[in-house]
Amino acid sequence: MSGSGFACDTWDTPIFVLGAEAGRQKALEHRELSVVLVSPGPADVDTVWVESTLRDRFVLESAAAPHFVVRYF
Repeated sequence: MSGSGFACDTWDTPIFVLGAEAGRQKALEHRELSVVLVSPGPADVDTVWVESTLRDRFVLESAAAPHFVVRYF
């Protein structure tokens, strides 16, 4: 998420390619971005990485709760 569509389009693929850990670090380096990343987990429970700036705006639907664990960074 960014105030600029250009910034979103510029960073979405590189952050995806970096993977969850390095992608989180890169997102924190660029304050104009706020990201949500999903990484696969064991037993069909994936991790949703939500940047802390989005904490008050991110909601995991109750039906999705058995399939995801949310972590803020």
